Amino acid sequence: LQTISMKLREKIEEIKLQTGAEKVIVLSHSMGGLILKEYLRQYGGESIKDFIDVATPHIGAPRSFTNLMYGHTDVAILNQDIVKLISQNMSSLYELLPSSAYGTYLYDLDDLDDNGVSGPLSYAQTNDFMKNTGRNALLVDRAEQFHLEIDNIDPTDYGVETYNIVGCGTPTLDKIFILDKEASGGVEYNISYTNGDGTVPLKSAEALSANKTYYLENVTHALMPSTTGVKELISE
Repeated sequence: LQTISMKLREKIEEIKLQTGAEKVIVLSHSMGGLILKEYLRQYGGESIKDFIDVATPHIGAPRSFTNLMYGHTDVAILNQDIVKLISQNMSSLYELLPSSAYGTYLYDLDDLDDNGVSGPLSYAQTNDFMKNTGRNALLVDRAEQFHLEIDNIDPTDYGVETYNIVGCGTPTLDKIFILDKEASGGVEYNISYTNGDGTVPLKSAEALSANKTYYLENVTHALMPSTTGVKELISE
């Protein structure tokens, strides 16, 4: 995201030059909110007037773990084995994993990685589990450092008027219970749900210091920016 935030800076400077404006308004959706926070960390808020954020997983989303571990995808035509293979070296997917602020989301019920630790895993133990089961250890560590740097970024501290639009009322993946499929009849994992937008848990979307927060009920993550009323709200 550091590279993308640099591209964002270039675009903002280009717009300022074209329009003569001293500041711009940034509208972000999903991971875009993390990019804006990384931009603020690197470059400050002198060029940002307003930040309007839609459905960002500020402290991560457990769904990213199922992408990395099992190749989970909602696109039926994609092969899960191929998705899993490709995802292993996608730094952005690791950065979308829950951070230490999220709390326990992974339960290794059968000690699948054979390290003597089973049951609910702490954040450090979750990272160890990912490394022990073949995830990219370098990207696991980089994602941890990334969230340490941006989780507590408060845009209002930079003088940026901040509005947060979050989704609620839709069952959203919250906890993952890892099973030994050989002992469980072929079942690799079970899940439990929490409130959210179907992708981002409510507590993660809310984890942004904002001047005002708006809640949208029963609107799924991908459709939030185009839902009737949202564009009007953003314009207001």
